[in-house]
Amino acid sequence: MPLILTNRQITTILHTLSSAELTRFTAALTAAFVALSTQPASVQQPLRTSLTTANGGTSLCMPAAFDGVTAIKTVALGPGHPPRGTLTLYSSATGELEAMLNAEEITGFRTALASLLLLQRRHATPGLEVRRVAVFGTGKQAEWAVRLLLKMFPGVGVTVVGRGTSGEVLQKLPAALGFECCVIGRAEDGSEEELEVLLAEVDAVFCCTPSCEPLFPMQWLRIEERPVYVSLIGSYKAHMVEVAPELLKATGVTVVVDSAKACLSEAGEVIQAGLDASQLVEIGAIFNTGAAAVVEGSCIFKCVGLGVMDLATGREITRIARDRGVGVNVDNFDG
Repeated sequence: MPLILTNRQITTILHTLSSAELTRFTAALTAAFVALSTQPASVQQPLRTSLTTANGGTSLCMPAAFDGVTAIKTVALGPGHPPRGTLTLYSSATGELEAMLNAEEITGFRTALASLLLLQRRHATPGLEVRRVAVFGTGKQAEWAVRLLLKMFPGVGVTVVGRGTSGEVLQKLPAALGFECCVIGRAEDGSEEELEVLLAEVDAVFCCTPSCEPLFPMQWLRIEERPVYVSLIGSYKAHMVEVAPELLKATGVTVVVDSAKACLSEAGEVIQAGLDASQLVEIGAIFNTGAAAVVEGSCIFKCVGLGVMDLATGREITRIARDRGVGVNVDNFDG
């Protein structure tokens, strides 16, 4: 019978994942990425449908079918309001509804986790260890990047970069996170100089904002001196960019994407850099080459978000919820 899960129930599940449960999520996302790159016929996933409402809001619909499951996620972004949405899972064989999930936490969680898959492999490679990370943003995407960084990389130093004063930035982050970080308020005196020093020292940068202009000068990363990992997960439209498009064309930089087709249609940095499919490497293709495959040198991971990511994540959440006895089972839903 269908299982209904609220935002609070899903949040509790994701905040209390065991190491074994988190490993199941990473395995599910990896399998979905590999299938998308190596067996594209096994994944039915049209590009997302977007519409603009009369009040300037945006509504998105992201369908996908893979491994016996059909998933449809809908998201509504009203002006001045946080994103809200639902994820429904169906049996591809019978069409029966299997689960309906609140999607508020799912998007941030699955995107952040996807962006950490490559970094996890780099961390296990001598010379590419992750010791310090900068996270731009104070919203849900940034929150999940911080949560998962601290869970998957014990001892890593995290610096959150946000607009306003340090106090204002700290107010936007859940106090329950329980991590220590040096927050840089970009409106404070000397903050740009402090940010430049920070970016010259970090091993990875996570950009989690819907920005329409670069968040920092690309020279501050000093990629000609050392390998840096940059994750771009906040921008999702052609006019949005979190870094200078020129960074994607810099010597020695490998651009990895969740989907070449999707990024060539939706990723502002990729589009404005004038890249084509031959200059992009899908993450699934990397994982398909072996468990030890890693991108050496500087790497940019661009993720616009895919329906199959929601499918894989939603299915694992549903399995864990059933194991824990969480949620409401609806009897005779089709009756």
